[in-house]
Amino acid sequence: MKKATKLVSGVLAALMATSAFTATGFAAAKTPTKEDCDAAGEQKIYFQFPTDGTWGDHNAVKVSGMTGKGNVYCLIYAVYGNEYEFFNSGWETSVCSCTAEDKDAGLYSYDINSKMTVTLDEIDPATGKKKKTTLYRFMEMNPDVDYGVIFSTSANGGYQTADLNMTCDCIGDTVQLVSPIQTRENAANSNKSDYYSEWKNHKDYKLMANITSTGKFVDGQFPAHQPPAQMLSNKLKEYLTNYINVGYFNNPEKNAAICDKLGVTPKQVYDQYMADNAEFIEGATIYPGQPDDKIATTDDAPVDFIKYMGKDDKGQPKEKKMPAPEAVRTALGVTDEPTTAEPTTAEPTTVAPTTAEPTTAEPTTVEPTTVEPTTVEPTTVEPTTVEPTTVAPTTAEPTTVAPTTAEATTLAPTTVAPTTVAPATDATSATKKSTSDTATKDSTKTSTNGTVKTGSASMALIILLVLVSGTAAIFFARRRTRK
Repeated sequence: MKKATKLVSGVLAALMATSAFTATGFAAAKTPTKEDCDAAGEQKIYFQFPTDGTWGDHNAVKVSGMTGKGNVYCLIYAVYGNEYEFFNSGWETSVCSCTAEDKDAGLYSYDINSKMTVTLDEIDPATGKKKKTTLYRFMEMNPDVDYGVIFSTSANGGYQTADLNMTCDCIGDTVQLVSPIQTRENAANSNKSDYYSEWKNHKDYKLMANITSTGKFVDGQFPAHQPPAQMLSNKLKEYLTNYINVGYFNNPEKNAAICDKLGVTPKQVYDQYMADNAEFIEGATIYPGQPDDKIATTDDAPVDFIKYMGKDDKGQPKEKKMPAPEAVRTALGVTDEPTTAEPTTAEPTTVAPTTAEPTTAEPTTVEPTTVEPTTVEPTTVEPTTVEPTTVAPTTAEPTTVAPTTAEATTLAPTTVAPTTVAPATDATSATKKSTSDTATKDSTKTSTNGTVKTGSASMALIILLVLVSGTAAIFFARRRTRK
């Protein structure tokens, strides 16, 4: 036998952040007070009871002579977006009894701004009797809040209208049956039929799309603000723990077809369920289901379930059951784990840009390598060492050292441009070679074109002096002979 387990979900906070929470989305709502209702004032809507016999003899409706109330009823409920709690008056109770405005004409009214006194199970120590409390409700004057309304009667065997959309804009208007008469399957009891109805002056609010207790989708108008996925997630919450209805909803193929009608995916329905019920699911204990209804007790459910503290029709705390997340996933056929992957895949995407930036910096170090060829060009200075090759026999003159150092200075710019070591090393070796070669030369250039050399001038002067001296010696020798 399976044991109860503790549920720990790390994705609920993310789901809550993405869900629109309202009182009908299972978030905490304000409790209306008498002062709130007094401020709201009268909020009447009307119902035209069919007098053509569609619902039997309209004169069979019983009306109290003291209160003017009859057995025509108005069941109104909040669908989505309400900020204040809207208590459930129960089916055809005295709280939802309508007042006969004109019994012969079949016109009845109902004031939505109402109260209900309920008897609690708690005993009052002062009186020894059960305590009583009064609940209040009113329709919020906000057109963004969705409501639904049904009119019914217990007369003539009982009849009722289908769920009709409404907002505060419909206050003061009248609900009537459509012509020609049409019916559809009752949402809660497949053995009953609901009659199509409409607003007399607000025809934009039509019959509400619905999902019946037998898992059928009924075409109609979606509430203006309720997420479509919530329509199915609410039904799964209500019926998966119900032995009578579980078979209609624990069916992935059937639920997939409903999702198509709603225009959503099974995963979206699952996420909606998790978001709407996050406060009950987080840290909850999961109790094992008992599929066999023959041995099940009132503490069991046909699927794994969670116990949570809800409210009963009296607005009092009451322990209830709802299907565990895994049971909902199974019913919807959702196989991939939702939302857990999204946060993990989102975070690493921010790392990619940071790794790209350094890689863009690296190519900048390659660019200087393209400059290296420019550092080779200055080595063309070597031809200046080739020209004086004919001067090798001469001796080096000290005065020629200055031009040699000047030559070296012309090589300095070649070592500045490159930032890499290799070009600098080549330039240095070239400089050493040129300076050593020029040290063995007798002379250097005195002009840029190299047409005059100091070594050649000295040689010419010596030859001239030798010739002059020789000529003079011969001349004086001849004179002595004559004498």
